[in-house]
Amino acid sequence: MAEAQFNLAISYDNGAGVPEDDRQAVYWYTKAAGQNYGDAQYNLGIMFANGEGVV
Repeated sequence: MAEAQFNLAISYDNGAGVPEDDRQAVYWYTKAAGQNYGDAQYNLGIMFANGEGVV
């Protein structure tokens, strides 16, 4: 399930097939990261560092 959540986050992050939405990307990265999905943890950290979807 974490991989699917990560893929959905990527879609929102990049606007691929869905409208670009940083808040939704953060939501789905957080769900995947909570299941120890490393790529989601990394991307979530980048979004926090850049202040994207977290303000």
